[in-house]
Amino acid sequence: MRALWLCLILLLLFSVRSYKMALDEKVDLLGFEGHSMSPSLRAGDTLLCLKVPFENLKVGDIVAHYHPSRSDHPLVAHRVIEVSGGKIRTKGDNNQDPDDYYLDNYWYVGKIIGVLFTSSKTWGLENCG
Repeated sequence: MRALWLCLILLLLFSVRSYKMALDEKVDLLGFEGHSMSPSLRAGDTLLCLKVPFENLKVGDIVAHYHPSRSDHPLVAHRVIEVSGGKIRTKGDNNQDPDDYYLDNYWYVGKIIGVLFTSSKTWGLENCG
């Protein structure tokens, strides 16, 4: 059983490396915590994050960004619900209300392009866009 897990991890790492080579861009791995994006993302998931140009973001994309109105500026992953005037507005799928701020490129980290589901008993890789 241990060998099977090792094979799956190696396959995943090869897949991430292939993503990087195919896109000729750096793909970052981010840990996700919290329940604001449930059921799309779960606490313990690993997110594949690619720095696509801010102006290419569209409604429906999931983005990683720093929280602009909190003093500790934690990293957040939420879905884009509005694009207007060079800024975006986000909302957690499991949150009732949109975030109370608009984001510009300064707070933006990258677009979530995939999820490694490490939080459940099933391992897998899902394409997010």
